[in-house]
Amino acid sequence: VNLFGEKRNIEEVTPAKKFDVIKEDIDDNMFIDCAVEANALYIISGDHHLLDLKKFQEIDIVSPAAFLDIIEKNF
Repeated sequence: VNLFGEKRNIEEVTPAKKFDVIKEDIDDNMFIDCAVEANALYIISGDHHLLDLKKFQEIDIVSPAAFLDIIEKNF
């Protein structure tokens, strides 16, 4: 599955709101900020600070392997 082969799947966002969710590594919060602004369904990451959250608002936070499993089951 080539999700990134088409430019329509890529969006540049400037977050209007900054979240302070991850205290251990504050730089990781930018991924939360961008995902919320973009109305993302998923954050795909190998970073344990993000993965430990599992979900933020309605955004599922999953590893790349877990995301591939989701894609295989749904597409």
